[in-house]
Amino acid sequence: MSRAALVLLASALMDGTAYFYFFATAVQARKHGLSESQILLMGAAGCAVYTLGCAATTGISEGRPRHRFVLAGAIGAAAAAAVAAVACGTRAGLFAAFAALYVALSLYWPTLQARLGDLSRDARDLQARLGAFNLSWCAGKATSCWVAGQLLGRGLTVSGAFALAAGSALLVALVATLGTYGPAAPPRPAAPPGEARPLGGFLPAARLANFVCWGGSALLTWAVEKRASDLSLGTSAGGWALGAAFAAEAVTFVTLRSFPGWRYRAAPLIGIQLVGAAGYLLLGFASATPLLCLGAAGAGVGIGMAYFASLFYSLELGASRSRGAGIHESILGSGGVVVPLAGAAAAHATGWGGAPFAVVAALILAGIPVQARLVRAGRG
Repeated sequence: MSRAALVLLASALMDGTAYFYFFATAVQARKHGLSESQILLMGAAGCAVYTLGCAATTGISEGRPRHRFVLAGAIGAAAAAAVAAVACGTRAGLFAAFAALYVALSLYWPTLQARLGDLSRDARDLQARLGAFNLSWCAGKATSCWVAGQLLGRGLTVSGAFALAAGSALLVALVATLGTYGPAAPPRPAAPPGEARPLGGFLPAARLANFVCWGGSALLTWAVEKRASDLSLGTSAGGWALGAAFAAEAVTFVTLRSFPGWRYRAAPLIGIQLVGAAGYLLLGFASATPLLCLGAAGAGVGIGMAYFASLFYSLELGASRSRGAGIHESILGSGGVVVPLAGAAAAHATGWGGAPFAVVAALILAGIPVQARLVRAGRG
């Protein structure tokens, strides 16, 4: 198997592991009696740890062999899941392992993404590689959320779920190390004068979209299982909804990978986010599993567009692959702090379980005019 294929397999396995862990964490948090706003606060705290970790990884990984960081991240994830399997019976144990997992992920993801930039020859090749990469991790997490919902809904203990995640992370360590092993990547060649940042306004616009939409993804991850439970739809309904969101992301990634016409155009970036906003509104008002899944799918379309555009422009327009990937991940991590906090505040203030999803829709709509202005400014 080629190194590029191993990187894709490692992406699928790691996100599958992480989201299996996250789903089990959400179930255990509810068993500990945490409210919806408290669960969102826990998710926001994890994203804050991730943001700081990505910033640190960006500073220390450039010019160093990438496999060292992905190996450390995968082994750290296995250790965090093992601790959770033993200590999740207490809130303190659950929270400590949760934070440790985010530290591990901050070592893993920016470095693996930078490796994709190392392997790419030009913008078209980068688009193709990112499309395959995004499909791989999306397939991993979509499958794992559905599997977690089914297994936990049929009697698997939360400790058992964490133990499975630990074993999966050890497999990630092997596959990811084989895929990224080698000397440090050479510096990226400088672009000719006047060509360093073509239409550079798309980079901040896509990053702003990713900040909001990935913050919405974090909120969705933590709130949808509780929402399904409050509606008496069962744990498996939460798994189906998350699976629908991530499957919709995958469809979006296939489309963006196959058609280069979306690059450096404002209409696809902005228009597809409107689908995401509609999806979050439906999530807020849904009362049955099919509607919950339909809303989640709409949200997934918007998340997929924002994430793909942000990562593509970060690696294509940035001077450093590690720095571009690190900033991309730090921004989405920051969104994972701010948006769930806003959702938690809305849920606490209104007492309405759909309020967090309505907040995400409002933030997406508020961000679109700002993105349009950034694109116009970048064109001069």
